[in-house]
Amino acid sequence: MSGPLVGLIMGSISDLGIMEKAVNQLKELNIPFEKKVLSAHRMPKLVYEYASSAEERGLEVIIAGGMDSLLSIVQMPTGVPVATMAIGGAQNAAILAAQILGVKYPQIRKKIVEHKNILAKEFSKEQTEIKRIEEVEKEKSPEELSEEPFIDG
Repeated sequence: MSGPLVGLIMGSISDLGIMEKAVNQLKELNIPFEKKVLSAHRMPKLVYEYASSAEERGLEVIIAGGMDSLLSIVQMPTGVPVATMAIGGAQNAAILAAQILGVKYPQIRKKIVEHKNILAKEFSKEQTEIKRIEEVEKEKSPEELSEEPFIDG
């Protein structure tokens, strides 16, 4: 893995705030990437050149961010499969890219497994905390519970 494996493209610099989550995740997983601002609406020829030369330049996954990307992706015809993340889901896009690359690169597979193990431990801690809160609430009288402010959300 000498050059970038992931191409991160966004329609405008204003998408960088969201795409920064993908950048940070790729850095955390030690996955080489490049990022470009390329608009299919304003510079279709450059986007075509970028995508059509991606493989020969060593890119194996392209992450496209921005609302325009989403609208284009969900309208792809049969035979052009693409994965779609939630709006604002750039970090998940980076994790999916890592999972795709992990099929070929054992060191990336190892990193993504470690990452998911950390997430599982965090989830387990949250479940333990919920159980602790439930136990405390069981011990309170109905009067004590009714005096507590209701927090929505």
